[in-house]
Amino acid sequence: MEQLRTLSNYLLDSELFAPDQLSTRAEQVTLQLNWKPDVEGLCMGTLEYRGILEFYRTTIAPIRLMALVGTWLQRNAPGDESHRLVLPDCSVSPHVDQRHHLRLFVDFTESIWLSEQPDGEFEAFQKRWSFMPSDLWIAQRSDVRNRPDPQP
Repeated sequence: MEQLRTLSNYLLDSELFAPDQLSTRAEQVTLQLNWKPDVEGLCMGTLEYRGILEFYRTTIAPIRLMALVGTWLQRNAPGDESHRLVLPDCSVSPHVDQRHHLRLFVDFTESIWLSEQPDGEFEAFQKRWSFMPSDLWIAQRSDVRNRPDPQP
């Protein structure tokens, strides 16, 4: 769930809101094992999850926060995937004091890579392996409800 953590840190670095106004978590987590050897190691499978980002009591315009998330997604999508992304599902709950609660849902897919190591923590295929962090991910599905038709 590295990409959700990275996105969360990026949002906090924007300093548009206090750290206690952002909460993130992962739900609907699944691991699909599909062992694929590669020159860099062994791709064990893919981790798919829904990242939930909640902004509490913020006065920042929801569209500005969506733009911040959307531009991060575009910059961090691999290769030709960026043109197929749309902004994430969201819900906005306005409050009387000009503050609101914004919830964004983004579906992520991350590969899990292992590297062959003689003293590795994991054993598979009669070899020892260590966890190898990977920055490869794809936003599989996202949408904004009740939005106007997209402009070209």
